[in-house]
Amino acid sequence: MPDLGAAAGSLLEVFGPLVRPLVGIAARALFGSIVGLLVLGSATALGAYELGARAGSWRGLMAVAVTVVFMAILGPVLAVKRAVGKASVHALTQLGLGRSLLGFLFDGIVRIDASGEAGARGSWVQQGVERMPLVEVERRAKAVVARVTGAGQGFLMSRVRRSLLDKVAALTLETLRAEGEQGGGVDLVRARAQLEAAVDQRLAAGIERALFTTTVMLGLALVLGSLGVASLLGR
Repeated sequence: MPDLGAAAGSLLEVFGPLVRPLVGIAARALFGSIVGLLVLGSATALGAYELGARAGSWRGLMAVAVTVVFMAILGPVLAVKRAVGKASVHALTQLGLGRSLLGFLFDGIVRIDASGEAGARGSWVQQGVERMPLVEVERRAKAVVARVTGAGQGFLMSRVRRSLLDKVAALTLETLRAEGEQGGGVDLVRARAQLEAAVDQRLAAGIERALFTTTVMLGLALVLGSLGVASLLGR
């Protein structure tokens, strides 16, 4: 097993030059989310007041207060998720960070020389683990993620790094499980080359879909929750 402490340091070196552009992307996403939430929340609060005020103006004010509470609960969740998600998508599509993280993950599992055919690469130790049992690969991958993502660089970059590395690990294990079902362990070199060809595009598309779903669901929760309570107050 390679020195994961060194791997963590190398990973920070990769992220270091990216901090400024990623923070800029995340800050714009954060600001946009806050503005959007304020617009949606204001419109919802007006509707909630109208529904609640049917039973008196004080109930209308209570309905507005409920809307504010919903905004205070859901707003930070949505803002952080969108900031991390947008920064992650930019890192994948514009900076190719998925390939770099994939390399760190595989190097953390076992260092292998990627040239030549399976069973004929590197030292005899490397040859013995090129086709590694799937359960051992999963154990080592989880250890790499847990160790490497513990490094610093602030809340935002830590979230982006952890999110991306978790997704790279999940995609890697999904691919390796499919190969492992054929028996005889998994060929790490072949799996790595296969994943490197499309990891950034696949992860970015998945994050975009998740962001859209999260935005819609939290927006609906704010509107429907607030108006539902306001309707009850207005009776």
